Amino acid sequence: MVRQILHKGSPGYWEIIEGELPPGSELNSNTGEIFCIPEESGNFPITVKFSNRCGEAIKGINIIVNKGGGSFKRTSFNKSFKK
Repeated sequence: MVRQILHKGSPGYWEIIEGELPPGSELNSNTGEIFCIPEESGNFPITVKFSNRCGEAIKGINIIVNKGGGSFKRTSFNKSFKK
């Protein structure tokens, strides 16, 4: 289970291994946070991987950007990952 990987206190690295973030978005590879000031609406499926010395975990997510939306920040990947 990924929670064990994330909570062992070992620094890790986050990366997108499939798909692309919405234009105007960026992933912080140290924290896993995605910050976005959307430039276009649509569905943006991505696959995110977290890895550290204890192992790795992969999770697919779909980011939905609606027209006229504001900025967002996603920080809760560690609660939804399954190994």
